Amino acid sequence: MAFICNGMLGLGQKQKRLQVFQWLKDQNCSIYMLQETHLTKQRLEEWKQDWGGNIIHSGNSPNSEGVCILFNPKINIKIEHVTDILSGRILACEVNLENIIVTIVNIYGPNKDNTHIFEKLNTFLLEHNDQTFIIGGDFNTPLNCTIDQLNGRLNTNKKCRNKINQIIQTNDLIDIWREFHKNRKQFTWHSNTKPVIHSRLDYFLVSNKIRNVMKSCNIKMVLKRTMLSFC
Repeated sequence: MAFICNGMLGLGQKQKRLQVFQWLKDQNCSIYMLQETHLTKQRLEEWKQDWGGNIIHSGNSPNSEGVCILFNPKINIKIEHVTDILSGRILACEVNLENIIVTIVNIYGPNKDNTHIFEKLNTFLLEHNDQTFIIGGDFNTPLNCTIDQLNGRLNTNKKCRNKINQIIQTNDLIDIWREFHKNRKQFTWHSNTKPVIHSRLDYFLVSNKIRNVMKSCNIKMVLKRTMLSFC
């Protein structure tokens, strides 16, 4: 089981961090992925102590970017290999979870319509095309503007959207939330503008070969943040 959280601004504050960590533990998931952590290498050990288990992290800025993967301390997960694909933006971790080898990729997409980050992701996937992937994160781009967006410009981030959809096709991936919710309109981000713009910017892309073992995928609101989980 995996869990993804979007926009973890505020975790630099210990009280807020402990609150979020406790909520995550209460979900009884195996692996958790956070983006926009604003975590420096100097504070990583402090986070590990607060979490009570292993954390791998990419990035070293207190003001921007950052992705990390947290492992449930109660579950036996063997980390086989870690690849920092793009500092603060893409982190990959090959794990052995109950004798199943999966490569977890945590991504924090660009705020502008620039495909550089997704090109880096695609290169990694092609170079490791024998592996099974679970890719999750804040892509900052809706896959389908008709059903993944409400209000706003329909052609927003066109280059990135086309690149992500190309990655899905080339690497035989599926948008697992959409698999379970064919035509549903549910979103993970909203603007402060009027009218309010809603978008589904956070999702899991998983290898099609493990589609039949997936049981559910849901979007939740917690602590005023939108979170996406699947098992």
